[in-house]
Amino acid sequence: MSRPSEFLCILVAILVAGASVFGADLLREISAGADPVCVAFDPIKPEFAIGRLSGKFVEIWNAETGKEARTLRSHATNGVLAVAYSPDGRLLASAGRDNLIHVWYTGNGREILTLKGHTKEVSTVDFSRDGSHLASGGADNRLILWDVRTGAVIRKLEAHTGGITALRFSPDGKILATAGKDLAVRLWEADACNWLRTMKGPVLPITCLAFTPDGRRIACGDEDGRVHIYEVENGKFVRNMGQHSWGGRSNWPISSILFFSDGKQMITGGMDGTAKVWDVASGKFVHTIRAHVGGVTGMALSPDEKFLVTIGGSEPVRAAEGYKISATWSRPDEDPKKTAKVWAAQSVRAPLSYPAEPKPVAAESKPGNVVKR
Repeated sequence: MSRPSEFLCILVAILVAGASVFGADLLREISAGADPVCVAFDPIKPEFAIGRLSGKFVEIWNAETGKEARTLRSHATNGVLAVAYSPDGRLLASAGRDNLIHVWYTGNGREILTLKGHTKEVSTVDFSRDGSHLASGGADNRLILWDVRTGAVIRKLEAHTGGITALRFSPDGKILATAGKDLAVRLWEADACNWLRTMKGPVLPITCLAFTPDGRRIACGDEDGRVHIYEVENGKFVRNMGQHSWGGRSNWPISSILFFSDGKQMITGGMDGTAKVWDVASGKFVHTIRAHVGGVTGMALSPDEKFLVTIGGSEPVRAAEGYKISATWSRPDEDPKKTAKVWAAQSVRAPLSYPAEPKPVAAESKPGNVVKR
């Protein structure tokens, strides 16, 4: 074999193997059960919690070892749709199709509260920044603010029509953002849920929310595969950020949005099976990580930004809508049981020279490879 041919073969082998210079480092794959739909990272320990559509339990996994640490058993029916840790890591909340919210001590796995107030499934929860309050939203359109110390309802109101799909507290803890199937993002005073302003723009229901680390802007993903950015102070629209596209379809729903702590890059997870990285300042596309065969149903970033966890599978089910989306790509060696994957988070950020925004093409790639499309 000639030296140029030998070099070419080596280069192709590196590309196929998904070397870190070309893609994200996949540290481990975990058989976390079928159809996971929510994930949250412990702010203190290297552990993450997963809820599944077909399970009644919350499963806690260790990101460093890939082993299950414990299982929290309490939901009455299948379908754990949301999980969230308190900022100090002492508490974990889970919500589901039984219309209930369960709050646990993470140290011993003991349940301390069962919160009843929703009349339909609870799809989203989040702790306030000081950990004293918990906000919940569900298919009954209700936004409920709870006192975590007593389990009492602080405020209950009809916040959206068609169901609440996402909610988040701002980094400074002063604002609570909610989103729903009515195509609106609403901002509320965090301590009493008094309405501040409403932002509209998406043409399909909003699926996820995330504040920028400085709290000045908010990003919302929708079922059309787009991310919409708004100013928090005045509700002004800033820009749209591309679309999740694959296999000729350019509007795969977005399931999750994460920001790195410096605010320079954003990651979106989509039902096209990919995690996409974006430059926040310019709105430009950076690269794509082929994460799961069927779809990325959730993502979580460790506080030290050492680990990125993605969840998904070969036949994912979106909790908010309850419909299945068939896989758009497959690999002979892909194990559908590997429904949680742990990545080296900093390797996800490279490269720092940004190509043009991708166009949908049909191509094969191993998980972890950067697909510039």
